[in-house]
Amino acid sequence: MLKSKRCCSCHRTKSLRCFGLRSESPDYARSECRCCANNYRKRWYGRKGRDQNLRLRYGLTLIAKEKLEKEQNYLCAICRKASTKTLNVDHNHTTGKVRGLLCHNCNRGIGYLHDSSEIILNAYHYLTKEKP
Repeated sequence: MLKSKRCCSCHRTKSLRCFGLRSESPDYARSECRCCANNYRKRWYGRKGRDQNLRLRYGLTLIAKEKLEKEQNYLCAICRKASTKTLNVDHNHTTGKVRGLLCHNCNRGIGYLHDSSEIILNAYHYLTKEKP
């Protein structure tokens, strides 16, 4: 049985205890050591990584997103409720223009309704219909 493994990132041979286990198959160790995996997460999910991700996806800086959050009083633009998680950037999929920040449920809701104002209006009329 193997007692050490070579990390695919830092190329160092380390003890198997330095590697996490794969979730899909717990019998096998991951290819990257925990130290390298943690460094990657810190780079990507840290402030700099979030800024880079927003710029690439929406052409929006982290400072601009924070300003938009403040303008919306840290509330979802649709349901006007405070989100326990970070608000999602909502954008027009055709033009790429940012429309505002939404909570997870509202963002998924308009996504499932294909961002169609006609379908959303039909849903509104359906919900406000008188019940017998």
